[in-house]
Amino acid sequence: MKKFIPAICTGLMLPALLCTGCNPSNGAKQGMSVMRDTYMFVMNTDAAIKVYDYFVKDGVNDEQLIAKCRALYNEIGQLLTELESEMSATVQTSDIYRFNAAAAGERVEITVNTFNVLSIAQDTYRLTEGYYNPAVYYSVQAYGFNGGGAFPKSAEEFPPESQIAEYIDLSNHFSDLVLEQSEGKYYAVKPQYTVTVNDVQLSLKLDLGGVVKGYAADMVSALFDKYGFEYANFNFGSSSMAFKKYPNDAQSIKLVFSNPRRRYDQNGYLDPEGYLYCNVKDTCVSSSGDYENYFLLDADGDGREERYCHVFDPTTGRPVGTGVMSATVIGGSAAQNDCLTTALMAMGPERASAFITEKLFDRRVAFTYSVGEELKLFTNMQQGEYTLLDSRYHS
Repeated sequence: MKKFIPAICTGLMLPALLCTGCNPSNGAKQGMSVMRDTYMFVMNTDAAIKVYDYFVKDGVNDEQLIAKCRALYNEIGQLLTELESEMSATVQTSDIYRFNAAAAGERVEITVNTFNVLSIAQDTYRLTEGYYNPAVYYSVQAYGFNGGGAFPKSAEEFPPESQIAEYIDLSNHFSDLVLEQSEGKYYAVKPQYTVTVNDVQLSLKLDLGGVVKGYAADMVSALFDKYGFEYANFNFGSSSMAFKKYPNDAQSIKLVFSNPRRRYDQNGYLDPEGYLYCNVKDTCVSSSGDYENYFLLDADGDGREERYCHVFDPTTGRPVGTGVMSATVIGGSAAQNDCLTTALMAMGPERASAFITEKLFDRRVAFTYSVGEELKLFTNMQQGEYTLLDSRYHS
């Protein structure tokens, strides 16, 4: 799972809010802003929904507002459950599970949601020149991530180069996947290409876990609009978020970016929880980082442990080793941003900074990276748009 940034609304840390259901705060009076929040657990991830609205607004009384809030939460719950049942790589009836189990060249019927997510994945694959690639399935499994088993305990347990080369070769045929629409139905046609590893013939497999969360954030944002809630936000797995407005229109939501190298000792944390913050509203945000799902191993025997995380570089078939520690994209579609943050980590600092400047000029982007022991930051945000919280990070 990707670890996102704690988000703070004028002092309240969103992921830490308690679930209070749909009831107004005790003592609420007419005209006050009222907070309603709830939590769900789906796709092995926490989903936090927070709605603000006025106690009496546009002739809607409190009972009507509560009923509308409950209806919204029910629809969000149904949506998230539906997306999991359609695109989980482990649910045996899902589109993706059936696609992965299909033979090379087979045509698999899929839902419109799966079709949309695969379309976004294909577009971003092309945009990033393959640095986002959801077909690194076998490499991810080989390192023990996403249900692949135990993490390697020594360099000898790493998958051999010859095996990884076959996985890379196969994943590069993601571009051969064909999406079709016919008579109101949707299909994915699996590439004909196969490779053989340990005498087993392998066809292309996918894992859309990251991008599905972003797609969900986009759809929840649309549901906020459908139900008329102008003041709301959605946090899915602390990696994909959708923000509307803050109840006071003059204020924005303070978004704090998690610190990927926060140190601590016996006395507690030595560094701030976040390395910078900026203000957001009416936008979607996604982030990836190497600091949540990883293992440490001294693979080269130099006495220092290296970090191996769940974000994979499609060009090497291995956990990213580019020095990029985290990446965040603000604006546009959360689904595409989920893909982009993964790609930025795989690109490395120089290629990522050029890509942001040339292709992502319509979005606010930041990524952290290390050069030896030095911590560095790249962002296309201008001075005054953000506040640096940890002085160890510098341009």
